[in-house]
Amino acid sequence: MDPKQAVEAAKTWFVMASFATGEDREKKMLNGLNSLAEAVSGIADAQRRIEARLNR
Repeated sequence: MDPKQAVEAAKTWFVMASFATGEDREKKMLNGLNSLAEAVSGIADAQRRIEARLNR
């Protein structure tokens, strides 16, 4: 999943979590946080690729 899709997925999970309670809310929040972590990882990968091209 690319970073933009991961951020959109995180937003969806957080909206769903806002309507949930208890353990279900925590699971949805965790899914949202995992999606954000995936987005950050994708952004970091893109940054490394760009830096590598610029430093050739």
